[in-house]
Amino acid sequence: MPSRDGHSYGQSPMKYRKGHIMKKIICKVEYDTEASELVAKRTSGEFGDPAGYEESLYKTEGGKFFLYTNGGAESKYAVEGIKRMSAATAEAWLAENN
Repeated sequence: MPSRDGHSYGQSPMKYRKGHIMKKIICKVEYDTEASELVAKRTSGEFGDPAGYEESLYKTEGGKFFLYTNGGAESKYAVEGIKRMSAATAEAWLAENN
């Protein structure tokens, strides 16, 4: 039960992030979620689900596609990451997930 100051002592405080920002350089190309256009997002599971995850397709200013992934500790994306994609692969992902 929370105390008068609103804290639940004995439990770890939940940390919130404003959006998911990740930057990675792959083959001398920078993939940055903050500087790129979000094309589509796929979510599996509910917020807080250890097996839940998100896949977000982005397009850079230069026209390159990448998939930003993150998820719960028991998901296939327990470690957040960026995977570059060809335009054909991005199109296939869109057709499959939209």
